[in-house]
Amino acid sequence: MPLETGSAVKANQVFLPVLENSAKAEKLRTTLGVFERSKFFFNLPGSLVESIEAGRYEAAMRQYNKGKFMLDSRPGQLLPVEAGGNAGSMAQQRRILDKVWANVEKAMGEMKALLLARVQEPGRSVEDMERAIEYGCSLSYPFHVLK
Repeated sequence: MPLETGSAVKANQVFLPVLENSAKAEKLRTTLGVFERSKFFFNLPGSLVESIEAGRYEAAMRQYNKGKFMLDSRPGQLLPVEAGGNAGSMAQQRRILDKVWANVEKAMGEMKALLLARVQEPGRSVEDMERAIEYGCSLSYPFHVLK
């Protein structure tokens, strides 16, 4: 019997740290996954500004639509609330998401203003004007509101 007890103690000494490290690694992988899922959303305002400044309006529209989809369909995956999370932490996370999205909407408002200015510039090609109108109309509120 002492041999079994000694082997059990030795096994615990060897394998418990391995199991604990495995559990820690899994927690880190989960946290990293949350950050990876959220990275696009939190970088969205800056990447929109970069795309708009570079004149890549189509890329800006794709990014905007992806961010809108993420916010509308999976807000809990952007900043997941831990099991048993309280209402205060949920409200704080909602404020964070709302603040990021307000910056996204601000960037898109600037893009609309640029597009409207492009449409009103004399000498623009018809194709260029059509693209500007198409981008402006595909945003969530009417293009003519900017006048």
